[in-house]
Amino acid sequence: MNNLESFLKQLKKVVTLSSQEKDVHREAVRAFVRTHPQTHVPSPYSFIFTSLRYAVVALLIVSLTGSGVAYAAERSLPGSPLYIVKAKVTEPARVALTQNPEKRAELEVELIERRLKEVAKVSSQKKLTEETAAFVASVLDEQLEDVQEDLRDLSTKGARATKVLSTSRELETTLEAHSELFEELTEQHEGEGGPGKLSLLINEAADESREITLSLEEDTALLPEEDYEVVVQEEEKDIGEDILEIAEILEESGELLDTEDQEVVSKALLQAQEVAEAAEEKKKEGSHKEALRLYGEMKDQIIRLKVRIDADRELGIELETGEE
Repeated sequence: MNNLESFLKQLKKVVTLSSQEKDVHREAVRAFVRTHPQTHVPSPYSFIFTSLRYAVVALLIVSLTGSGVAYAAERSLPGSPLYIVKAKVTEPARVALTQNPEKRAELEVELIERRLKEVAKVSSQKKLTEETAAFVASVLDEQLEDVQEDLRDLSTKGARATKVLSTSRELETTLEAHSELFEELTEQHEGEGGPGKLSLLINEAADESREITLSLEEDTALLPEEDYEVVVQEEEKDIGEDILEIAEILEESGELLDTEDQEVVSKALLQAQEVAEAAEEKKKEGSHKEALRLYGEMKDQIIRLKVRIDADRELGIELETGEE
């Protein structure tokens, strides 16, 4: 027994209450409960149980079927029997286990983009049934509701408003770019309901995301310049990674992009470079707020370009950027 345990045991013998004193304290507690209505106070550890619920299910699937099934589910597309595992188990587990609110919102946007790319691929192959489209729509609707709620919640909880604004813009642009893509896919299907229903959902989500972005822009309009500086640096890093990704895509594409397509890509990248140079000048002048706005424009261009390159490579839809 260490000294601390010995001391506490001795203290217990000395510091005691008489039965009368205990009765007085019990009555005081009862009186407090009667005069103060009880309210539910969520445990600060409640997220653990939510996270564990998803994690346990994911682990159960892996333990029963082997890690190969989880890996195959990650590669599955809408209509595959394993797709429900990815959409309803492994992805929600990843989100639930991401406790940083900003990182969680970023992950949610990433997964929404993934969902849109997957269903676009299946739709372009004319394999998108009404049943599959309905399932994807339900999953996508839940994901959109979650990320939009998180973005609104972050804007009111003292999170870095400028970073939240950047994530909101990315979601808005991703939805708008895929909205245009799904309009083309709907035309290809000549009125078939699958891509048309998804197109309507994406349009509505883009409108709602635009409202969130506008609200965040109003909230951040009066922030001091120093609040923008860190986010500008993060945006530069993100854009650099996006450009490297485009470079890798172009390298892998090889003959999939003809000369005309390559010219379209080059023109888009040159326009993005011009915006980047303007942003750099604003940053040198100390106007990080304006630099962030310009980097936002550049990121919008890059997101749209990536969507169109993917559409050209994988869906056979002619590469265009919307620029004259």
